[in-house]
Amino acid sequence: MTKWFTADLHFDHKNMLLFYPETRGLFKNVDELGEYMVEMWNTHVEKSDEVYYLGDFTLGDWKTAQKWWIRLNGTIYAIYDKTTHDKHWVKQAVSHPMFSRNGLVIPIPPIHEIKIDHFRIMLSHYPLEHWTWGIHLHGHSHGKSRIIQGRLDVGVDTCGFKPWSWEMIRGYFENYIKENLK
Repeated sequence: MTKWFTADLHFDHKNMLLFYPETRGLFKNVDELGEYMVEMWNTHVEKSDEVYYLGDFTLGDWKTAQKWWIRLNGTIYAIYDKTTHDKHWVKQAVSHPMFSRNGLVIPIPPIHEIKIDHFRIMLSHYPLEHWTWGIHLHGHSHGKSRIIQGRLDVGVDTCGFKPWSWEMIRGYFENYIKENLK
């Protein structure tokens, strides 16, 4: 089982094609982009894998979100944050749960800590500026946040529209330490 991390799919958000022409602007429309993002997710994520989704899934309502969640592989842990673009469907998901191909999309709070291989990992949608321990994974910045030791933007714009695996993240930080902390 592989653990994956990603954010910022922004399904059905037409302005994203204009805001990020270097990545999303390469697609004719949001439907084509959406299909490509589902393909990239399911090509890498197996049904037995776990995915931590860090926000900005869709500006749409519950029905819009569910039409995309149901197509995605993996056991999905998703940040439910009413301050992100997910605010519309998250409000409804409290009484109407979301489902992926593998079952329930499991809600996690806006700031959530997990441990993998003895590493403390803080997950959030927004990048935290002052970070003093462990690894901080976030979305929101679409690859444009400043590089800070211990922090990584795992949004789809930073990895060719595929999620980041734990192995990729661990390798990133090992290389960062070698290059910057000699």
